[in-house]
Amino acid sequence: MPDATSVVTSWLDALEARDIPRMTDLLADDVTIEAEMMRTPIVGKKMLPAMIGDTMNAIESLRIDRRKIIASGRDAALLAEVHVRFGKDLEVYGEKIRAAGKSLDILSAAFVEVNAEGRISRITRVRDNLRLVQQLGISPERIAAMVEKLERQRRAA
Repeated sequence: MPDATSVVTSWLDALEARDIPRMTDLLADDVTIEAEMMRTPIVGKKMLPAMIGDTMNAIESLRIDRRKIIASGRDAALLAEVHVRFGKDLEVYGEKIRAAGKSLDILSAAFVEVNAEGRISRITRVRDNLRLVQQLGISPERIAAMVEKLERQRRAA
């Protein structure tokens, strides 16, 4: 049986390294990713590079303080403080966000399921989006509009 703690730890290591191929390799082909801001989940690991590539390229440094990882069988829960410093502005869903030189400190929780092959089959993420919009200096309405744009693009695909 795969060890959910080691899979989650490997995922976090890849995320900190901003290593998208390694992150993608840890996912099942049909992974489901749910996030607090989206009404519909993302299905399939092929979506990941397109979704996070520009963000990862804008990040100057990324550190994840792993407050707690609790695992049972193939399930794990994680509580972490994510620290990000941007080296350049972000392009998110066709929107430019002035992020260069800004830092984010965000509390995030994730619930992860690992399949029998040792790949992540589901991630459900919840984070403190109020702190995110405050630290980036953008309105919640603008974030909501960007998420709506992403969901329209996904429905059209």
